[in-house]
Amino acid sequence: MKKAPSRQQVFALVISSCCLLLGAASIIWMARPSFGVKTRCPAPLIALGPRCCAPTQRVERSHCVGPAQRCPENFQASLGEKDEPICLPNSQTIPLKAGKVTLGPIDWDSADRIEKHELQVSAFRLDSHEVSAHLYRKCVRTKKCPRLPIDQLEPAQPVHPISLDAALDYCAFAGGRLPTPEEWTFAALGKEARRFPWGPHGLVCRRAVYGLKKGPCANHATQPEWTGSRPAGKSPDGFYDLAGNVAELTISSEGTLASHGGSFLSQRAAQLKSWSQLPIERPQRIDALLPDDVGFRCAYDSKEAPQTETKRPTPTLPQLGLSR
Repeated sequence: MKKAPSRQQVFALVISSCCLLLGAASIIWMARPSFGVKTRCPAPLIALGPRCCAPTQRVERSHCVGPAQRCPENFQASLGEKDEPICLPNSQTIPLKAGKVTLGPIDWDSADRIEKHELQVSAFRLDSHEVSAHLYRKCVRTKKCPRLPIDQLEPAQPVHPISLDAALDYCAFAGGRLPTPEEWTFAALGKEARRFPWGPHGLVCRRAVYGLKKGPCANHATQPEWTGSRPAGKSPDGFYDLAGNVAELTISSEGTLASHGGSFLSQRAAQLKSWSQLPIERPQRIDALLPDDVGFRCAYDSKEAPQTETKRPTPTLPQLGLSR
């Protein structure tokens, strides 16, 4: 006859079962998109309403106002136009070797959105950060870039709204061009075909600037964060904000425009995945403003590319059917 379990054995079994249930519940809780809401801001920034601001700042109309006395580790302290302390991202260009990656349905979100195909790019370089208002204003002062309605932007915020001529002119001023859709997507995917720019899992508020207007990360935001303010979402190659903050402009060799990666307004995970892109209707005027949550970063032909390699020129205005 089988011996009944002792009281100690029953107690141990109950404890083990409770631990398993608690562990499973913790995993489910942490997998929620809103996990990390309270810790979305990197030290020493603090959450003030929908924004992450320096401890010495306050929020007015979704803007961080006042001197930024302390900056995150991946920023540099500087002085603004009025000699006030500001924080600026440590932006650089990052080289990517020529390569290819198979893009296809990698999860249920992409099952009916992506047809399996191979993405191949030549070597190129790409900005580590979205172009900031601080950098764009430098171009305006040289009279190489058109003025935009960005007087209220903080120096470290990505420049927005933008026009097509503003993006084209700034990248030319910086010695580059707008990235193609293939280049941008390759940078986000990596050779591993990553679901998100940082890896396969974990869309949380501390990794991407998203859901700031109607949740899940905050409410009532009308502005993106400082570019580079989510270091936990940096890609293995060193790119910041490929998911969220502002959607990023690309242009194909045929002149087709698209935005990639979602923005601070995005609420669904599918909008922030590495393959995410939305077509942008070509404006009738080159100086017409694009959607308010669209910004850009620049690409550059690789210095290491073979001399025989064909460069990827940005389409000219006549080719786009536009004029100044």
